[in-house]
Amino acid sequence: MLKIHDLFINFYPSTVTSETKPNDLADRFAEQVPDDAFSIAAIQGFLMQYRSKPEEAVQNVGGWVLRGGKAE
Repeated sequence: MLKIHDLFINFYPSTVTSETKPNDLADRFAEQVPDDAFSIAAIQGFLMQYRSKPEEAVQNVGGWVLRGGKAE
């Protein structure tokens, strides 16, 4: 889970602010992606769809996981 968490933070460094619990979005994202279920490249591909929308990435990752990493 840590590498998925770190990947999210690297993709969205602006999500780490003093206004929210640090890494809250990253925590929520990583909790939904099973460890070792997807390659880093597959997760990066998913995140690319939401380049400037980290909240939407968190909202939609559960469905992506259920579809086996396939787009809608």
